[in-house]
Amino acid sequence: MYNRSRQTWTAKKLIKETEAGNIDFDIAIQRGDAWSRQQSSLFINSLIIDCPVPDMFFINNGNGKYDALDGKQRTYAIIKFVRGKYSLHVSTPSVINKAGEEIQITRMYFNDLPEEFQDNIMDYNLGIVQLNGVTLEEGKEAFTRLNGGTPLSSIELMRVKVAELDKFQRLSKHPAIDKAITAIAKKKFKNEQLAMQIYVAFTNDYPDFSIKTLRTEIGDATVTNEQVIRIETALDYIDALYLSYAKHSSGTKIQLANMKKPTHVVSLAYAADYAIDHEITVDEYIEKVKDFFVVGQGKTTISEAYNEAARSGTGRAEAVKIRFEEILKIFR
Repeated sequence: MYNRSRQTWTAKKLIKETEAGNIDFDIAIQRGDAWSRQQSSLFINSLIIDCPVPDMFFINNGNGKYDALDGKQRTYAIIKFVRGKYSLHVSTPSVINKAGEEIQITRMYFNDLPEEFQDNIMDYNLGIVQLNGVTLEEGKEAFTRLNGGTPLSSIELMRVKVAELDKFQRLSKHPAIDKAITAIAKKKFKNEQLAMQIYVAFTNDYPDFSIKTLRTEIGDATVTNEQVIRIETALDYIDALYLSYAKHSSGTKIQLANMKKPTHVVSLAYAADYAIDHEITVDEYIEKVKDFFVVGQGKTTISEAYNEAARSGTGRAEAVKIRFEEILKIFR
């Protein structure tokens, strides 16, 4: 049985507790910053007109600390708007003030709103359901049940099960991965997924990157500090490769863009690990990789076998094996 209680917090209190670091919205089972400006604006409009909004669900860890199971997007919508990070979307409905006048609030920042509307936002009573004394697994189960409206993506589901997510988050921030993943893709945790694929590539003889297999490999994995350092060292080689293009022509821009595709970043990491193990310098690595990746003629590399294995079913163990074997030929 869940031990739960319900309180009301004003938006002002929610902002204060969040900015004080008392609420953790970055636990594995939370989504990314997924709301659009239009969605955030409609939510702000709801607060202004005192329209009911769903409760938020927090795990109460004691000592005034909470893990947020549900409510990240709503909280960030409030904080970002109050702190002047965005103006209200053009589709935001107008509002009737206390004098009965219709006020258009589109394109307004928080400080542009009439004081009456600012007070409505800050004094809005938000329902906070606190789960007390629950385990992490119970929290995950509660989140899954709460999330009936919008299905979790495959990577979001996988993150829920990862025991050592912090290690993959550390790797995902390395420049070699960070530069390869767009801001939009990062919101979908594609940088963490790439870090997980590289880990599997380094720890399995026949890596398979299909989500089902990846979830099994990663879920209960014990990631050592030595493994993290080994991967980071290989990623250093890749970042040096990126930096070697500081003064590049339009043609080599295309070559670099191709290299930064996640499928190829995993191959580059695998090749870098091989290079390090065989005392191949970073300069030699860069030279050989550049000779392997080509520009034009509808090809990515000089190896047709590699190219074919990168076109479809790229996560299959057979395709991964071919790509790894082909890229290692540059050192022989």
